[in-house]
Amino acid sequence: MIFQVTADSAVITATEKEHITRKFEKAKQFYSNISRCEVVVNHQHELYKVSVNMQLDGKHITLTQESASLGEGIETAFDRLIRLIKDHKEMHQSQIKSNKIIG
Repeated sequence: MIFQVTADSAVITATEKEHITRKFEKAKQFYSNISRCEVVVNHQHELYKVSVNMQLDGKHITLTQESASLGEGIETAFDRLIRLIKDHKEMHQSQIKSNKIIG
């Protein structure tokens, strides 16, 4: 599994990088089949932009969150990401159940 945090036009402190890592670890608790996660932090015009690209088994999730503070952007981006992961997991489990009933 690949996990990468990159700063593009922004400076990320060690504490902020640890915050991102903790949020990613929390996201992994909801779905273990994550093969790749890239987080890119950008800072332009007084706004932070946190972009997350995640590869699950057979699904690619991309989202971007803008915020006035980096901490808020990280929190909101990963909260949204966890909701998307949960939705994917439910859909995936539903498909497995359907296949067992049919097959």
